[in-house]
Order: sequence, then C-alpha cells, then structure tokens
Amino acid sequence: MYTSPLAAAAARFGHHLKNELALARAALQLAMQHCRDDPGVRYLQRALGAIDSAVRLADVTEVAQLPGAVQMKPVDLVHLSEGLLEVLSPRFEQTGVQAVWAGAPTGGPVRVSGDETLLALALTNVLVNAIEATPPGGRVTVKVAGEGATGSWAELTVQDSGPGFAPELLGRILREPVTTKGPGNTGWGLLIVREIVEGVHGGRVEVGNAPEGGAVCRIHLPRGQEQACAT
Repeated sequence: MYTSPLAAAAARFGHHLKNELALARAALQLAMQHCRDDPGVRYLQRALGAIDSAVRLADVTEVAQLPGAVQMKPVDLVHLSEGLLEVLSPRFEQTGVQAVWAGAPTGGPVRVSGDETLLALALTNVLVNAIEATPPGGRVTVKVAGEGATGSWAELTVQDSGPGFAPELLGRILREPVTTKGPGNTGWGLLIVREIVEGVHGGRVEVGNAPEGGAVCRIHLPRGQEQACAT
C-alpha cells in the first residue's frame, strides 16, 4: 500500500501555510480595489481563486486523509487543461516559454470522475515545474487522451523542452522531496501530485525523459464505465 510521505509533514506546515495564504489573499484584494477597471484584474481574480483552493487543502489536517474530503464529480480533462493554460499564460509570457496545447485525439471531452480542485492543483504543480525547467524560447506541451482497450483510463501528458530529469533523481522524485532549484523551493510539488492522483483518485503518475529531450510527466486516471462511455 502506498504510504504518503506528506502525512507526517502536513501537521508541521499547515498552520503556517494558512497564515501565509491569508496575507496573500488580503494583498490581492487590496490590489484589486486599486485596479478594478484594469483589464488585467482578471488575473488577480484567478489568483484569488487559486488561493481559496489552496486554503481548502490547508484545512485538511493530514493529506493522507484527503479521500474523506474530496468532492467527486465528472471532470473534463480537456476543459481543465485549457483553463489552466489560460490561467498560467502570464507566467508563460514572463518566462518566454511557449504553451502548446496538443488537445485530444477525439477532439471532444475526456472525462474522469474526480475532485476538480485537487486535479487542478496537481496539473498546476506539473505545469509550473515544466515552466521553471524550460529555458526562454522553449515550449511546454500538454495533451489528453483516452487509453486502454475500452477507453477506461485517461492520460494527461505534460512535456517540456528543458534538460530533463537527472538520472540519479528519477528513482527518488516521486518518493521524497527533491529539488535542484535552490533555496525557497521545497521539492514537494510532485509528491503532492502523486498523493492527489494515486492516493485520492486511484490513478498513476509516471515521470521520465523524452527521447528527443525534455522531461515528461504522465498522469493516468481511471474514468469509470460511465465516463468512458460518455466520450
């Protein structure tokens, strides 16, 4: 059975995290008051929504207990991916990295049964990692597909054009906090992704390097018979 490495740490940083989020939320609300007529305020609104989602996670005392707090419903991975790429578009622009949406082979929705807030958090962590690993002028490609003989699984793939994962990290990166980004980075990002995908949704996370270069993260999620038939 998969035992979450986050459970032991959650109690230590949960309270501090909520305090930091409260300060960030207050600062965003103040900024929105001063630029309410600016078209760019929509990015502040999205950031506020992201903070509210993070607060919901911080309220859970242990990440290992998340299955009792999730809100399962049909989630379209195509719509979710497109929305997050739009939310993160300022970050792509600031870093000079191109976002490439490869879509889904069917051209339609690819639905799973899941908690939309948690799945959005997982994909956001993967995308942010990819952006930070990609040099200016590079790209991050996202695609979604149904898989399996009956389409009973969905696969969400994020691939960047950075240097890829160091070989010595590949065996550790989903099992313990690992970072090569220096001070201020905790290395918990992919552990949170694994907890959400595997611990909460019964899915699977795979990381590796593409033959042509760059890191690849694949998220496999069970769709359930109803969702598989709906596509």
